[in-house]
Amino acid sequence: TSLVSILAAEEDRRTRQTAVAPKTMPRPTVTKSNSRNMLFAGGAIILLTLSIVAIFYAFFTPSREIAIDGLSGPRLIETEEKVALSITDLDHTQLLRELSLLRTNTQLSLGLMREIYFIKKDPLGIATLSTIQEVVPLLAPHMPETMRRALHSSFIVGVHVFDNNQGFIVFKTDDFEQAASAMFEWETTMKLDLLPFLDRRMRPKFPDEVRPTSTPPRVVKSDFVDAIVENRDSRVLYDNFGDTALLYSFIDRNTVVITNNGKTLLEVVTRYRDTK
Repeated sequence: TSLVSILAAEEDRRTRQTAVAPKTMPRPTVTKSNSRNMLFAGGAIILLTLSIVAIFYAFFTPSREIAIDGLSGPRLIETEEKVALSITDLDHTQLLRELSLLRTNTQLSLGLMREIYFIKKDPLGIATLSTIQEVVPLLAPHMPETMRRALHSSFIVGVHVFDNNQGFIVFKTDDFEQAASAMFEWETTMKLDLLPFLDRRMRPKFPDEVRPTSTPPRVVKSDFVDAIVENRDSRVLYDNFGDTALLYSFIDRNTVVITNNGKTLLEVVTRYRDTK
């Protein structure tokens, strides 16, 4: 074999190797513009994620009001509406005024109820539920100390939509004998403590219901007397026209209801039984 043949064969082999060798792709060049676009895209994804989380939290987590209300313990009765009232920096007169406004402004269908629960706010504006030890001295400053000591932590203040809006209060007690005796003692100042919130809002009377002007109103002794109200043993304070001004009744040995009419008493009793 001649040298020329050998060189020709070697040249032919190199040509074939070059033809089948893989082509090397050029590496992309990363520029500052591309980096900036990638950062913007990443930021947009993060913002979108945060927005979705915020929307989910707003629509599917309880509100602050419901969360506070959830700490109040077992329900005494169920109500259709709940509203918070801050007692921070209020005195007795101011509290009764606020309660009366909430009562007047309650707008529910006939027979429904609204619960008013009490909160307090710290200097940062953070709200927490008020305890019965904090509420009672403001709500009923003349309540006997023996009654305060007999009270359980559970209680409810509310509004019943009936014959205009009527207020009611439910207290639980751990000692029936002590509470009953203390309620008798409280009768002399109960009206002073709880009005105007429990002031009877009488509906306008029809002409045939109005007493004749020539007949003087029936004089009723202005203190509490024993009475049967909606088949419940009760203590009732009548006004000078013989209408119920205030009443209270122990619906069991551990629960006393204070209100100003028999229908509200009956509704509280019914709901109390349904909740137990």
